Amino acid sequence: MLKSPYQGLYHESDQIGIHDGKFTFMDGTTTSICENLTLQRMDLPGVNERFKMPAKATRTQAERESDTQAILQLYPNVTHQGKRLVVLKAFEDLLKSENPERDYEFQRRNFTEEMDPNTFRQALVEAMRLCCDVNTQYFDKEDALLLALNYKNPPGRLLRRQWTYPIKTLPDIATWRQFVKDE
Repeated sequence: MLKSPYQGLYHESDQIGIHDGKFTFMDGTTTSICENLTLQRMDLPGVNERFKMPAKATRTQAERESDTQAILQLYPNVTHQGKRLVVLKAFEDLLKSENPERDYEFQRRNFTEEMDPNTFRQALVEAMRLCCDVNTQYFDKEDALLLALNYKNPPGRLLRRQWTYPIKTLPDIATWRQFVKDE
């Protein structure tokens, strides 16, 4: 944490860091400290204490590097591009196993966004609020968790998890008991 809010560079997705220092509790702690502690204690895949990952890496660092170099010897271009393509292929396989009716092609994607763990926790929680499908798979070549948030049907189309009833709104308990319960 920086000493002055005027000296800070924050990621644009770091809403806690951007608004830090505006409010404090009676004991002097800021709201960002409490919010970050809450996010650290949540069960978020791959971020907090290797959740949904093996407790220890399944292969040693030397084994992983040796396997990666064996693959990259066959790749004619730059090494970091080859590593990236291996990861993208793993994402394609993950999503294809979860949604076999769709085809996935990630090899031409060229955008990556680096985030620190606190900012990533915020972005992940915000994305999970939209009730997406969370697909995870342990990737032993990098000792990492592949995490894909997706929708079977994109937003704006008819979704699987929506309220479909003639009332058109989510009823309160009295309306539910009177009109819906017996049907």
